[in-house]
Amino acid sequence: MKHLLNTLYVTTQGAYLSRDGETVLVRVEKETKLQVPIHTLGGIVCFGQVSCSPPLMELCGERNVTISFLSEYGRFWARVEGPVSGNVLLRREQYRRADSETSSADIARVIVTAKVANGRTVLLRALRDHPDNSGASELEDAVLRLARPPLDNMNALLSFLYTLLVHDVRSALETVGLDPAVGYLHRDRPGRPGLALDLMEELRPFIADRLALSLVNLKQIKGSGFIKTETGAVMMDDTTRKELLVAYQKRKQEEIQHPFLGEKIAVGLIPYVQSLLLARYLRGDLDGYPPFIWK
Repeated sequence: MKHLLNTLYVTTQGAYLSRDGETVLVRVEKETKLQVPIHTLGGIVCFGQVSCSPPLMELCGERNVTISFLSEYGRFWARVEGPVSGNVLLRREQYRRADSETSSADIARVIVTAKVANGRTVLLRALRDHPDNSGASELEDAVLRLARPPLDNMNALLSFLYTLLVHDVRSALETVGLDPAVGYLHRDRPGRPGLALDLMEELRPFIADRLALSLVNLKQIKGSGFIKTETGAVMMDDTTRKELLVAYQKRKQEEIQHPFLGEKIAVGLIPYVQSLLLARYLRGDLDGYPPFIWK
């Protein structure tokens, strides 16, 4: 089984990342704040005004460590990655299936089914864990409608988590040799990682939505941690964003029993396992793609 590697999130504005042998140095105002061995990293995510040296980019490219650049509040800007790897025959089969409406519908159907099932499970668990919550009646309605009230702060929180999750799913797909741009539920669009968005549909209730609900219910994240801009957009402040990143990393370290494999894995490995199962299905090793359905 693949080992879960860490993701280095850099949020300090003005930070500079450089290479020192086989390690990543994080400097702020010429002072080294952190030094991380490259072999422990699966990715680096830079928020806002964070820059990287060319030698570090070379090292990351050689070691398949993707560097992603996002705005300070989580909007995707760009990625730096090494040469594309993967089995050309697998990718050709992926493209053939994407060109077939029938094959695309078969894969999209199980993904949507898993998304709805997992979303309903998250809501039911929220009701069970917090039966006296003042919003219990709204959650009961949501279980029936499979939708939530459009709370601005919650949407901002979820949007940030989805950005982190799609980064992990995209990296997992590339690791097993699939093209993250060619999906089945999300059709081709320049610049959109369609297949990564496909797999994220079934994973986000369990990995992102559940985490968001837990943080709010436990009051680890509060309404005072959000800022409303002049345009009406809602964003997290620095403290809240860092709290969320720490919680997301801890969530990825938790272990569950995978419903299809029947063995314990870290939550952070779920994107990789699902990518691997999809690749096995496309190769013909499995009769159907087994989506991740949490119970």
